[in-house]
Amino acid sequence: MADSPFIIDVTRDNFRQFMETSFKVPVLLDFWAAWCQPCQILMPVLARLAEDYQGKFLLAKLDTEKEPEIAAQFGIRGIPNVKLFRDGHGAAARAHAERSQFRGRRRAPRADESVRAARGRLAGKPVPQPHGEPAALTD
Repeated sequence: MADSPFIIDVTRDNFRQFMETSFKVPVLLDFWAAWCQPCQILMPVLARLAEDYQGKFLLAKLDTEKEPEIAAQFGIRGIPNVKLFRDGHGAAARAHAERSQFRGRRRAPRADESVRAARGRLAGKPVPQPHGEPAALTD
């Protein structure tokens, strides 16, 4: 994968180099696996950022299937997971969206209507359709 000078694959053999590099430039460590679809979506986005920033940070990729000991050392329990390192220490991390990020947000009205309609169908009640919407299919 490391076709770029701004992207490296982290292994047991070069882990020390990765940590030393974080003293020179920030290093964004991406924990991923080949079977992880969200990881595959995130990967080209991070690679593009690394190229766009031209060495202002280094993108380090760690395959959690090939290097589970390193992933465990950082407490990785789910992927994708991204951590930023500066001066040999983790500066920031982002894994899955946290529940607190969604507090106070309201579902879209159409989602509420869909839930209400599904409950009505389950209860055997007729479900009114919003104007202009096709009638729901029934059994």
